[in-house]
Amino acid sequence: MSHFWRDFEKTQPFEKAFINIYNQNHQKASKLIHINEKFDADFLIKNNKAELKCDFTKHSNFFFEKIKNVRKNKYGGPWQSLYEYDCKWFIYWFVSSKNINQWNCYVFDNKNLIEWLDENYDKFKEFKINNQEYDSIGISVPVDQMPRDLFKIKKMVKEN
Repeated sequence: MSHFWRDFEKTQPFEKAFINIYNQNHQKASKLIHINEKFDADFLIKNNKAELKCDFTKHSNFFFEKIKNVRKNKYGGPWQSLYEYDCKWFIYWFVSSKNINQWNCYVFDNKNLIEWLDENYDKFKEFKINNQEYDSIGISVPVDQMPRDLFKIKKMVKEN
């Protein structure tokens, strides 16, 4: 199984949990159906497309993938979600397997996020991630170095 499909399968239960918890705490979100294997945004929130990134690492840094496939020079992360899928929102969730019922996620206006990332890209360490079938490139941005006005924190608690 490719790296992409393994990660895709890993995130599916978390996308479902995200929608359930988001709908209990905020306005309604609806999952988009992926048709003909074309991957689009993950959700609609107030009729705007939103992409959810689930981060399973134990670090307190955002990882923004700029190039998802070096060989094909294809955008990844927020750039892909805006330029290919027209997502207004980029949602970053540090997934804690210990407590899926209570968490914070970071909601970015995608255009503002990309503008800031492009202006500040060289200030952060760039990483090349060697995947099974392709290499990706992105930067690690400590949460405390991200300007507070770029995101909203949505505090979510699952109701029983």
